[in-house]
Amino acid sequence: MIHYISTMKKPKLLALILLAICHMAASPANAGFSGIFANESISQNLKPFPRWVRVTVQHPKDRKLIGNPCMGRENSCFMNSWADFISSLRNKPPLEQIKAVNSQMNRSEYVTDLANWGINNYWETPLEFLKKSGNCKDYAIAKFYSLKELGFPEDDMRIVVLMDNNIHILHSVLVVKFHGQELVLDNQVKQIVSSDKIYHYEPIYAVNETGWWRYQ
Repeated sequence: MIHYISTMKKPKLLALILLAICHMAASPANAGFSGIFANESISQNLKPFPRWVRVTVQHPKDRKLIGNPCMGRENSCFMNSWADFISSLRNKPPLEQIKAVNSQMNRSEYVTDLANWGINNYWETPLEFLKKSGNCKDYAIAKFYSLKELGFPEDDMRIVVLMDNNIHILHSVLVVKFHGQELVLDNQVKQIVSSDKIYHYEPIYAVNETGWWRYQ
């Protein structure tokens, strides 16, 4: 079930959320990973997530680089390559688009925040991910914006931070609502899997550009 949460009433939970990174030891729990879109109670206040807010502000600026000459402009090169990839999928069936985006982004090497940025819990824009690779949340962000570019409704997508109870670490995936299913796009597996087939993931919270959700 998803509940609106007041940050004033739940400071400890907020601290956990803000400090969550992909590989952090934690205790196991018993909840399953399904019904991500089951409840539409939402907090539209994204202020508790400044790293995500930075991404939502910076990506439209990066997107303006598309079409600029690539020569001598590294950022334009990466954005043009991304745009070409998106264009190659325009006329494909939606499910094929989802699979292609998942596969393409999963080809990037896994790199920790500390290695890339010297800090933990840095949320990358798609451009930063294309240039430097990243960790689980960065794969999810790149997939989110790739599918959004292809016309998938934002309301049908959420970047979900969760607990992997098999190995007791925090992890992030993109979940896409498609034809009555919740499809999980995960950098740890090649296949796209329906959320009701996954039992070792326990969702903690999710974000998109509209707002955020808490799960319990």
